[in-house]
Amino acid sequence: MNALLVVLSVVSYAFGQVFVKLAFLKLGPLSLDRVFALSFLVKALTTWEIILAVLLWVLATALYLWVLAKLPLTVVFPFLSLLFPVVMVLGWLILGEPLTWRAAAGTGLLVIGLYLIGSARLV
Repeated sequence: MNALLVVLSVVSYAFGQVFVKLAFLKLGPLSLDRVFALSFLVKALTTWEIILAVLLWVLATALYLWVLAKLPLTVVFPFLSLLFPVVMVLGWLILGEPLTWRAAAGTGLLVIGLYLIGSARLV
């Protein structure tokens, strides 16, 4: 059950990242004068993508804290590394971002490393 909650936390946080990217694709590029303009801030903070991203991040944090309260930090924290491959795949599938063989190979190494860390903790 705890593993499922960690995975849900990672997936929620990853989808939050995708929704923020979708919001800024719609809002246009950032510049210092836009960031500090009240009208831009109101527009950005009231887009459904940003609102959904914040809700997903709150859910992700709550799930993570729930699991962290039950398990050692050294067991739970490494699983946040799954954010990288999940975000990379979502970026490729949803945003059409490029997925190179180097990125895939690096992600594969990361997942192998995470497996080694996780399995060592269980032995």
